[in-house]
Amino acid sequence: MSGTSRLGLIALSMAGGAIGTVVGIKVLATRYGLMKQMMFTVRKSKLDFEETITAIRESAVKNGWEIPSDFDIQQEYIKAGHEDMTKVKIIYFCFPDGGYRILTNDADKSMSVIMPGGVSVYEATDGQVYIAGMNYDRMSGMFTGTVREVLKEAAGNYANTLQEIAEEREDRLDLSRIPARMMARMMAWMMPMMERMGPRMAGMMPRMMEEMGPKQLEYMLLDAMPRMMDSCFSSMDRERREFMLGHCRSMLDQMEAKYVSEMV
Repeated sequence: MSGTSRLGLIALSMAGGAIGTVVGIKVLATRYGLMKQMMFTVRKSKLDFEETITAIRESAVKNGWEIPSDFDIQQEYIKAGHEDMTKVKIIYFCFPDGGYRILTNDADKSMSVIMPGGVSVYEATDGQVYIAGMNYDRMSGMFTGTVREVLKEAAGNYANTLQEIAEEREDRLDLSRIPARMMARMMAWMMPMMERMGPRMAGMMPRMMEEMGPKQLEYMLLDAMPRMMDSCFSSMDRERREFMLGHCRSMLDQMEAKYVSEMV
């Protein structure tokens, strides 16, 4: 086979891997509703609709935000002939100091499309009021430098704003809805990409673990992980299987020494 042909096959293989990763992520995001959970946070309000609006505006100003405007979606839709539209209002949060630090760099000026950031207050058909906003904390992990710093600050300010208004989050990543075999395939697709990310991926992992919450982590250990391991081991030859089992036993010994012995 010629050098050109080999390069063509390598390029085709790389393209196939990239397409597989994208397709896999899209399936998970659409079929299991994970994209919304990754992009947005949704929390129940402790107050009724109008009380929530007032409380958010007051708390936002106390926590470093400015409120340049809001937009009453319900009223606008009713004017357009949709008289059964339920209550939805967008309150716009502006962080001038943070926004200025980002937009002084021409390469980051495209970030202005989410400035100011909208916080949605809406009433569901059962009367429960919800507060939805951008997941600034997770977004920060996708950037570096000033953008990352500002988004981390915004995440803290936003959390403080809702502290006395909203209940604890219920929208953490629900991995129990994803079949273990599909998760195993996704890991196989994504591992090379994660290795290339190196230290950056290591920095994102703690936030991902925190985002899942105790219940989802317990599910991973008790249910998803054993099924994923079974799927992985079934595809290995005997030599590789024995090596990996030994590696797993070594990891468990380390965990026992670290967490069990210190409790004795």
